[in-house]
Formats: sequence, C-alpha cells, structure tokens
Amino acid sequence: TDPISREKSIQEETDEEFLGGFDVYLIGDKSGSMQANLRGEMLWQMQRRAAYLIFSSLHRFEQNLRRAGLDNDRNLAVRTQGISFRGDGKDDIDLDKPLTNNFSPVDKVRYWRSLTNQGNGNGDVAALSYIYEQIKTEVDSAKKSGGRDQRLRLVFVCSDGAPDDTAAVQNLAEKIGQLGAVV
Repeated sequence: TDPISREKSIQEETDEEFLGGFDVYLIGDKSGSMQANLRGEMLWQMQRRAAYLIFSSLHRFEQNLRRAGLDNDRNLAVRTQGISFRGDGKDDIDLDKPLTNNFSPVDKVRYWRSLTNQGNGNGDVAALSYIYEQIKTEVDSAKKSGGRDQRLRLVFVCSDGAPDDTAAVQNLAEKIGQLGAVV
C-alpha cells in the first residue's frame, strides 16, 4: 500500500563519448600522367581546383564552428593537410599544406602553386606511408600522455591511375584503418 517504501534511488555516471575533431588528409597526384587533357582541361588543373575548393569549404566550416562558441573540450576543430607525390620515392613527397586548422591567403597561394609542379612517377605507396607514420606518431603520443585520441581522420587519395603496387596500397590502407582513420 506504500509504493514509496519500494523505490530505490539510483544515480548512474556514464562517460559521454564525443568526437574531438576531424583531420582531413588530401594526397594529390603530380605524376606525369596528370598532364593528360580531359574535355579541354588538364587533369592537374582539375585536381588543383577540386582540392582548393575542398580545403576552402572545410576552413569555412571550421570558422563557423569557432563562431558557434563550442566548449573547448568538445571542440569539433577541423584540421587539413595536403601532400602530393611527384614520383615513387620518399623524397618525391611534397608537404603542400601542413596539418592545421588554418587556410590563410598565404597557404592558399602556396598550395595552388605547389600543385602545378609535375613529376613522373606514381607515389601512392610513399604518400600513404608518409600519412601512416604521421598518424601513428600522433596516436602513440596521445596514448603515452594518458589521453584518448578522439579525432576522426579521413584520408583522401587522388590519383588518375592504378597504383604501381596495389597490394602495398591495400596493406597501408588497412594499417591506417587500424589506427582509426578512414581511407
């Protein structure tokens, strides 16, 4: 007859999962085959314009997030990085735009100009290795400091042809995926 005597107060604490931001890596192709013409425009010009528009859009999104006044511990900061390959070696990788949440006018000009320097080899494997080492270092650093790595990493590989070593590309994509990134 007295339901209050059968109530049990429970206070349950749970950790709320949240995303710590986005890292977008764009790997550009500056191999010799990008000189090919498609509908009156060279492939490298189309790639350069597309990459520039992607970075500009993401930077505008980042600015809107800042204006929204989100809490610092829940910040959805968007960082972008652009690298490109001119050949198949480690020395043929260009850092066109460092991993930051800025895309300043200087960055824009530097990035635009960098994507015009064509090489002559397919460096998919070298570029993915570069990105893998970079992400692995950052994830390991977060683990050593006792924190959890909350960033979502997206890796976009732009290439106009098949890689020289398909198995190596698939292997690296899988290894990057094991670090929590999407290729």
